[in-house]
Order: sequence, then structure tokens, then C-alpha cells
Amino acid sequence: MKEFEQFLDELERLAQLTLEVITKYKSTKPQKGRKYKKLDIVEYILAKAGKPLHITEIINIANKEFRVALDRDSLASALSKSMRKGARFTKTAPNTFAVPGPQNKLDTIINSSGN
Repeated sequence: MKEFEQFLDELERLAQLTLEVITKYKSTKPQKGRKYKKLDIVEYILAKAGKPLHITEIINIANKEFRVALDRDSLASALSKSMRKGARFTKTAPNTFAVPGPQNKLDTIINSSGN
């Protein structure tokens, strides 16, 4: 009988832990992954190019290499917003962007993506 009670105690503990995990994930707000993934693609493209690119060139490369359709206006807005938040991108001319720092930043981007 004691073994059966221990089994029930373990089963109850497992059920409580499962419920905690379910509650945690249900209460977590979903991340805005799409926007950041697109900006990661843009950062990769700019680092690979090693020079500033016009937004049209960025969109064309993203479409060819990643098969991602980027909207020109929303991308320009996202890049400008990202520039205000930090030094992820720089604007070198109207609708022309670059990544600051050394030109071999490409390795850092690739390694940080976990691929």
C-alpha cells in the first residue's frame, strides 16, 4: 500500500509541474519574431555586401537569396526605428543603409543566429 501512495504522490507532483509549464506558456505573450527576423536578414545582406545598399537593392537580394518579400515602406520604417534605438544600422544617403563597424561583421551575424 505504501508503494501505491508513493506512486500517487509522484503522479501528483508530475501533474503540478505540468500545470505550471502550461500556465507559464499560456501567459507568455508571443514575440514579434517576423519583424526581427526580417531585420536580421537585412543586417546579413548589408554585412555580406560590405558597403551601403539602397533599399531597393536590399529588397531584391532578400527576394533572391531568402525568398522573402519585403515591403519597401515598412522596411524603411523598421530600419529607421532600429537606428533610433541603437547602432544596428546607419543611413548613408536617402533610403541607403549600412551596418556600422568592421566589414567582417558577417561572421558575428552568422554565429549569433545559431545556424
